[in-house]
Amino acid sequence: MEQDFVCGEHSEAKNIFCETCNNLMCLECLNSHAEKNCKSPISLFHYANKQILPKLKAEFDKFEEDKDKEKERESFEKLIREFIDSSKDIKQQLIQLKSITEKLIDNMEALETLTNIADKASSYYDVIKESLKEKYESMKEAIINKDIKYIIENKGKGHDLKEVIGFYSKQKELIESIKKSINDLLKSKGIEEVTKGLQGLYSSHAILMEYQGNKVTSKFHYGLISSQDDFKVLCKYDIITKKLIPTFPVKHRAAVTQIGNRVFLTGGHNPVVDTVHEFIASKKSLVPKTSMKHARYYHSTHVISSDVFVVLGGYNNEKRNAYCEEYSIYKNKWTALPSLNNARQGAGTLLLEKKYLYAIGGYGSNSTIERLDIIRKNAWIPVNLASNELSIDYSPRAFLISGSEALILSGNNTDEVVGIYDINEGTIKKSEMTTVKDYYYFVNVCTFGSYVYIIGYSGNVVSYNSDTKKFEVIFYPSIYP
Repeated sequence: MEQDFVCGEHSEAKNIFCETCNNLMCLECLNSHAEKNCKSPISLFHYANKQILPKLKAEFDKFEEDKDKEKERESFEKLIREFIDSSKDIKQQLIQLKSITEKLIDNMEALETLTNIADKASSYYDVIKESLKEKYESMKEAIINKDIKYIIENKGKGHDLKEVIGFYSKQKELIESIKKSINDLLKSKGIEEVTKGLQGLYSSHAILMEYQGNKVTSKFHYGLISSQDDFKVLCKYDIITKKLIPTFPVKHRAAVTQIGNRVFLTGGHNPVVDTVHEFIASKKSLVPKTSMKHARYYHSTHVISSDVFVVLGGYNNEKRNAYCEEYSIYKNKWTALPSLNNARQGAGTLLLEKKYLYAIGGYGSNSTIERLDIIRKNAWIPVNLASNELSIDYSPRAFLISGSEALILSGNNTDEVVGIYDINEGTIKKSEMTTVKDYYYFVNVCTFGSYVYIIGYSGNVVSYNSDTKKFEVIFYPSIYP
């Protein structure tokens, strides 16, 4: 910078500026410069004031402008950071709301039926009440006429009136809870109120479903019946009229699972599939759900809770498999479970104490039984049998008749023998009870009151009366479409 103000030729200070030449010069340079026709030179002070200061001011103004922009940028970045931080809470709430909303949407079909469940229960109650009245009158007449044979044969038969009234009352109580949750939801405005309302609705609906469990609440029990071609027909058994009614053709060798009023179809054959559908009775249609993790048929299913059912084992055209997975209705999601120790197809299932899921026999099982702790979900544990008098190598069906005893129906259609499984003792003994020959796999065991209902492959309906400890078998030879 100093060299710019020192003349290189005369080594004198440059303190004079010629505006015409736009050049700084020393006194010696000025003498030779006088010959040129230029404006009068000015001093260095005037040069600085006229030339340098405006440039400095412009640079300073630019600096100030840039500084202000930097402040604006920092301020904007701060706002962005604050927005991002605050939006995390909003995002979390939205995620929570989305999750609850998805659960609600997934239950819309069930919620649609909730408005008339009370009416259906009332109608069902009235039908049973009329039936009981008829039985009462018949029994009264038999007593008057001393018809001992009729009295002995009919004593204790039919639904217990107190049980029906209790069931109906519980239904009404839970429906009122759901209606209140819906009203609270409609009145809510903010995200917190909506979230709370949805949670309340979900909770009250879950209580209802938990109460219903795998009980038949609409008087219909669904099962799959073999048709004459390579398909099956989804049929519903009317508990009141004792009729088996075809409703919808479905994939051959699929499995049906019923939770309350909801019916799900999983898997199937020709070709083997991993598909899952819910049957909507009001529309007579199948609604697709999230597919299983493994394609299969000849598999078993069991209801674990009002929200979850489990699929285990089966066949995939090449070999039997040991894969197990559980399906959440509300999440519409499959989760892998530990695999079975023995790959098996058509196994019987039991749920004990809402904790232990049993896989009983089935093809490829070597007559073994194993169980899974569905709470810890660590591994299937083999169950040792002290003795076994019943073949369980085919496709047995099982259901509890007490806290530690279960009935097992052999899946062999040449065998009518029923076994009693003492879970504590580890024994399976043949019973004097018999059923009509049929395959009883591919069906969810459902109960109402003191009755258990099972639909066979060929259309046999078996109802077990836990009061009389006897089977009632109904056969439908013309059920094939």
